[in-house]
Amino acid sequence: MRFLAKLLKHWYLYLIPVLLLPAAGTLYGKQKLSVYETSALLYVHASDALTGTNTDFNSFASPAQNGADLMNELLQSANFVIGVGQAPDLAKQFDLTDRTDKDIVVSRIRGDVVIVPLGVGGHLVTVTVDDKSPTIALQVAKALLSSSSNYVEDHRLTQDQINEAFINEQLDTVKAAVALDVQKLNEYINAHPNSGTVGKAPDPQHQVLIDQLNTDSTTQARLLSQLSSIKSDEAAAISRTSKVFDVQDAPLPPLGTTLRPGGGARADPADRGHADGARSQGL
Repeated sequence: MRFLAKLLKHWYLYLIPVLLLPAAGTLYGKQKLSVYETSALLYVHASDALTGTNTDFNSFASPAQNGADLMNELLQSANFVIGVGQAPDLAKQFDLTDRTDKDIVVSRIRGDVVIVPLGVGGHLVTVTVDDKSPTIALQVAKALLSSSSNYVEDHRLTQDQINEAFINEQLDTVKAAVALDVQKLNEYINAHPNSGTVGKAPDPQHQVLIDQLNTDSTTQARLLSQLSSIKSDEAAAISRTSKVFDVQDAPLPPLGTTLRPGGGARADPADRGHADGARSQGL
């Protein structure tokens, strides 16, 4: 009874831990889960011959889905992520020649980035990056866009060079065939001067030679057209103007913190507000 009397007399003391523990837990959780977030909005072009082609794009998926899939696949490459990790503030904190530091940076960037198509069947992709450091969040976002652009341009240039070599091999063969066709036709005409004369009975052999020359000449013209397109695409890749991505809204410096829900589970950036950004150059 005496204990109960003391308990009732000092009941307010027992409220202190009841109130402090949830408050402390809330403050601790907010500190651990608070991050700075920046985002970019990209317009992904469809697979067209010269304006942003990617022959690896899935023709059954939307341009946005293809673009998001491509960038997410790139993030699976540790070397690609380390390239993104060359962002100045990360490079100061970690030795990117050290395996342990590399693994830390790769894990950190992969956990900080979300890339998803905006809506279904469209061209827009949102790229969201968050980090405990607002500077690093912005630097990683910019580096990710730049590295993705460089990868696409380099990949396109390499593929174009392979295609050019293949077309040139075919052209050499077809040019030789056309030259041989002309030689055979001239020899036949010299041996049969009246074979092509109007009003004479058709000469089957003369027509066969003409048809073969026309077939090979058509093939040569088609290959020359393809080669011209490939060279134009190469020039665009070299000048970094083959636009697979356009940056509609560039990433901006985060103005304040947000909470990363679920202790690391990321919210869909398509459901988050997107800050207005200055229209930037094509990616």
